[in-house]
Amino acid sequence: MTEARDADGAFYPLAERAGAWSRSSPQHVLRRLREDLLVHTGGRLGDDAAAVAVRRLPHRPPPPNPPPRPPGAPA
Repeated sequence: MTEARDADGAFYPLAERAGAWSRSSPQHVLRRLREDLLVHTGGRLGDDAAAVAVRRLPHRPPPPNPPPRPPGAPA
């Protein structure tokens, strides 16, 4: 996608466009990317394209460690 050009030879602005969709679902990002890429290139791609979108989940700290078992206690 970074090599896709418009009629004037301008490259597709992937970072700029993808940043605008950062709060969307991965499915929405891929749909918008395809639509926008086709508009940018005048409706046809000169080569194949592949994209993967993932959702980054918020960080969750690990659960606290359980207290140590006394020696001889059952597991």
